[in-house]
This record gives sequence, C-alpha cells and structure tokens, in this order.
Amino acid sequence: MFIKFEELSVKNLKLGIPNWFRVPSDLRSLMPDLIDEVEDKFLNYVAGLGYDYVEVEMPDAVKYVWRYFPVIRYSEATATHIANRDKWYMYSPDVRRLLEKGLEYRAVEYLEALSFRERVKEELGRVLKRVDVLITVSQ
Repeated sequence: MFIKFEELSVKNLKLGIPNWFRVPSDLRSLMPDLIDEVEDKFLNYVAGLGYDYVEVEMPDAVKYVWRYFPVIRYSEATATHIANRDKWYMYSPDVRRLLEKGLEYRAVEYLEALSFRERVKEELGRVLKRVDVLITVSQ
C-alpha cells in the first residue's frame, strides 16, 4: 500500500532512505551536475516534509535483488498459469513471453533465489528495527 507522506499526521516517524537511490560513482561522471541536482531535490523534499531521515545501506538487496528477483517472479508467475498453458495464445504477447521465460529456469536456480530472498528479508528486518518506513523515489 502506498501512502502519500503529506497525508500522514504522525510527524515523529523516522524515515530510512536506501542509499541505492544515489547514482553509482562510475556513472556520476556522465552528468554530475544533473545527478547532484536530482538527488538534492529528493532529499530536500523529504526534509521539507518535517520528518527525520537517515540513509540506510542494504548491500544484500543491492547485490541480490536484481539478479534473483526475475527468477522468482517468472517462475512463480509461470507456476500460477501453467494449468492454462494450452490457452497462453490468448494472453498478450508480453505476458506470454514472461511466462515462457519462467519455463527456462531450473529448480536449482529457483531454490537458490529463494535462499537469497531470505537473506534480503532478514536485512530488511534489521533495517526496519532502526527506521519506521523506507522511502524511495518513484515515477
């Protein structure tokens, strides 16, 4: 569930901002002024809401989520729809492609992904002991 911070009445929440919102140093040189401006605007927006915030590190999430999330996502979506495989022709092409991608993963890859998901969940639990909510940029 998404809540706009402007709608919250509790002003003593402690926000955590994952440091992955920052552009990696090896890419900063592409447009350093623009990158600094966007990051500063985001932090100033959060500070302007009147909440305390801290940047939090989540190295396991950074390291594993983008690598293993697709394995879990595609495998589980495919498992959900496998009973209707003879009707996949009725699905939109993009959904069909994602379901077909789920067939490419081996069980050992899925089980490995689940173990890393557990590590990320544990990391998230540790972070949420220090902050009340995580806030990230979105569209």
